[in-house]
Amino acid sequence: MAYLIAALLTLLSLLVISYPFLKPRLQPPTGSPSEELEGLERELRSLLDEMDRLQLDLEAGNLAQEEHDRQAQGLRRAAAANLRAQKPLQARADAEEELSASLEEEIRARRLARRQEDDRPQ
Repeated sequence: MAYLIAALLTLLSLLVISYPFLKPRLQPPTGSPSEELEGLERELRSLLDEMDRLQLDLEAGNLAQEEHDRQAQGLRRAAAANLRAQKPLQARADAEEELSASLEEEIRARRLARRQEDDRPQ
């Protein structure tokens, strides 16, 4: 009986110790909103380039109208989803930029005040 309890306690302690290493991450680490936005913009440019190539293939006769319409519809949907994903990131990036600018201004003002304070004769 004692061996069974010892085995169960050992198993329980191993599970508790290994849990942080085995659990799936809830949210993968991401870069700044600006970096994510740049990635989405690159993806959107790629989608738009693909739409242009698709149109050129249609005009050159290398692609049937039905196939062009089907592929173009998928590209338009992907581009719309991309734009929807960009909107909140753009808002976050703008807010970060505004905050950064205001912090820089605050630092500049405090440095100037400190210099003026140090330059005063005593």
